[in-house]
Amino acid sequence: MKAKKSEVKKLLLERDYDKLCDLEHRSGGVLRLLRSVAYDREELVFWRAIEAAGHLTNFMAKTNPEGVRNFLRRLIWALSDESGDMAWSGPEMLAEIFIRNPVLCEDIAPIVINLDEPVFRKGAVWAAGRIASDYPEIVQEVSEDLINEIDNPDPETKAYAAWALGCLGDKRAEKHLKRLTSDTTPDEVKFYSDGKLKKVKVSAVAKEALEKIESSEENS
Repeated sequence: MKAKKSEVKKLLLERDYDKLCDLEHRSGGVLRLLRSVAYDREELVFWRAIEAAGHLTNFMAKTNPEGVRNFLRRLIWALSDESGDMAWSGPEMLAEIFIRNPVLCEDIAPIVINLDEPVFRKGAVWAAGRIASDYPEIVQEVSEDLINEIDNPDPETKAYAAWALGCLGDKRAEKHLKRLTSDTTPDEVKFYSDGKLKKVKVSAVAKEALEKIESSEENS
């Protein structure tokens, strides 16, 4: 019997990725369901599904690497205009899968960080930050683009850009991040970290990113 969406969502909210992997082994279809529940980044289940995709593909890659590659090909196709699909979670999911499977998915990172279609741009900026946290050298090529996103009118995209630049440790971003620490945007943005979906000010994200860059300079 194939896995059910309700069962998958329950395990996501419990953050029990081992059981999700076991469910995939017993029933199959879990990876497909992760895409179907990851449609609203304002919800905790979205981010848990992104996180779970990384764990699940790492589990699957041990015995079925081609199955993982096929999923990636379908997901990348869904990002194109020709697909007729709308892979809302595509950039984030691709980045997380790359982090967990860097050798198998080495060609994925350059694709996802260069997505510039407006509908996927926010996700691509987050993806750049996620990849930069482990592989800053890959993201260096889009550093200027991330700096430009600091002036994006969307508060969430600005926050993701600041976070990404902090992960990247790019000294050129310092003056822009200093400006952003005075950001007067009244709204808080939702940011997933350490298994929780938190509300943070854009200025606070910029301040933390600035501290990361300054710390990396001191330690270099």
